Amino acid sequence: MQINNSYYFDHQASCPLDCRVFDEMRRFMVNSVGNAHSNEHAFGWGAEKAVTDAKANIAEIVGCDPDEIFFTSGATEANNLALKGYDYGTRKRLIHSDIEHKCIIETGRYLHKKEGLAIETIGVDDSGNINLDELAESADESVSIFSFIGVHNEVGTIQNFQKIADICRQHDIKIHADMAQAPLAISLPSIISQVDTLSLSAHKYYGPMGIGCLYIRRDIQHLYSPIIHGGGQQDGMRSGTTPVPLVVGMGEASKIIAETEMVISTLRDKNQLLWEELKTLGSSVVLNGPDILDRHPANLNVSFLGFDSADIIAVVQPKLAISSGSACTTGYPEPSHVLQNMGLSNDRISSAIRISLGRQTSEDDIHSAVQILRHALERLPKAA
Repeated sequence: MQINNSYYFDHQASCPLDCRVFDEMRRFMVNSVGNAHSNEHAFGWGAEKAVTDAKANIAEIVGCDPDEIFFTSGATEANNLALKGYDYGTRKRLIHSDIEHKCIIETGRYLHKKEGLAIETIGVDDSGNINLDELAESADESVSIFSFIGVHNEVGTIQNFQKIADICRQHDIKIHADMAQAPLAISLPSIISQVDTLSLSAHKYYGPMGIGCLYIRRDIQHLYSPIIHGGGQQDGMRSGTTPVPLVVGMGEASKIIAETEMVISTLRDKNQLLWEELKTLGSSVVLNGPDILDRHPANLNVSFLGFDSADIIAVVQPKLAISSGSACTTGYPEPSHVLQNMGLSNDRISSAIRISLGRQTSEDDIHSAVQILRHALERLPKAA
């Protein structure tokens, strides 16, 4: 899509706020001052109903009951709660894949340092699929939780939930799935029985930034304690005044996800067109991650062999918004741990770019984006 004469192809970093979502939010930003926890007057009752309705919409796309949804500031906080809030008891091992988001990796390090948990990682293949044999070898009754990204934000890999669940259930290992990228890629109700907790973030599917949630299966909620303390809101699981406009926005975005099946098909068609056009840029263009039909329908991670990704991104500014295959931590670029752990060559890692389109991306937008990249490659010298 085009915004202020620039083409936006970074939807997996953040989707633009849907106008229908903003319209719903605006009603509670301008015309309502109610606190959802004020139960003594009509303003509070109205805010509470809005939160209840939003929670029902979110529960519907997840495939759970509303009392299994707990609002957070986003997926990072939800992932922290999923791992830090759990009572590990005598099971002192936590396992996660080695291509997790930094918030899972850093939470694991924290739990090792503060709680003495043993943190172990499971490898992946060159498409980002979890090594199931390795998981089966590591799984036993000393493991509390296996945590993994269900739909990968960088390379688009969609994991095999059923096979992961089959391994973990043999040892009563709880499964946490980071599903921030999932609502535009898969049907959540189809996998909900295979996980115990999952995290979502509204701005990854056209809702507002600053709001997310954690699903916690009802029958294990007693094993969780809050990591934010205060007035005991949300049944004591997450204190703090519920941000009604943001919650309403997430609920409305979830309601719109009723169109997901059509959206997924449309996104996949556009993504295939984008990939076909990128291949016309030359034999040095290589796809990283799963096959085009087996990945997040709006994700491409592409290496432009012989070039440096940072140089390409710099040259296309401000005409084209794309992101590097490298992660950025506190402002210092470093090679992507995801691509490294997938076993890709240094040339592929240093030249990798993530290109992610959205619902409003048109065929003309795709043609224009590829032309901008073509001109950039023509201008740039190849990396040494």
